[in-house]
Amino acid sequence: MTEDPVFARRSKPANYGSWWESNEKGLDWYEEIFNARRIVHEAFLDWVRRLDAQGKGPRSVLEVGCGRAVAYAEFFKERRYFGFDISVKEIEWCRAHRTYPGHEYGLGDIIEARFAERFDLVFSHAVIDHVYDVNAFLAALVGAARGWIFATAYWGWFPELAAHVYHWNENETCFYNEVSPRETEAVLNRLGCRDVSVFPLKTPDPEFSQETVVIARV
Repeated sequence: MTEDPVFARRSKPANYGSWWESNEKGLDWYEEIFNARRIVHEAFLDWVRRLDAQGKGPRSVLEVGCGRAVAYAEFFKERRYFGFDISVKEIEWCRAHRTYPGHEYGLGDIIEARFAERFDLVFSHAVIDHVYDVNAFLAALVGAARGWIFATAYWGWFPELAAHVYHWNENETCFYNEVSPRETEAVLNRLGCRDVSVFPLKTPDPEFSQETVVIARV
């Protein structure tokens, strides 16, 4: 059988993600970057609240790239919440400081990870921008979900792109990606998702005036 070129795995740089382990950023930095994108986070929270109001809200959630779980550990404090991140130091911090019952934290690369459970909602903010394989990342989100996935890409809105564009940053040991809405939608459809929606969200940020929002039902 010929390998599907859409899902042919891109190679992972040997030092991928090492900056996220070695940097000295603390809680203040995570709160700052959360607040800088508050309009996007509020749009996500409003979406969850609408599901709740319809009696279809998620009881279990997986946050991919949780950092220090700013806002979301609190928002989901009465639900099953699993925070997942590539950085040992951030996961250790969360385990020490985010201790709601039913909450758990895991370490690893989501593209390579396997979970013992599936979640009603798998969400990720500003992570797809930095991964080494956008399509494999989307497939990993879908593979961990039994309900919805919700992801945002802060780097911009690129409707003209037929395929994702990757830019490696050696200093921060990650990619800065231009995510193609067309390729994203096509991949999610091929993964069997329903109600796929990929759209721009305006922001007040003069540098990144629009973000890409991805929603799909598994």
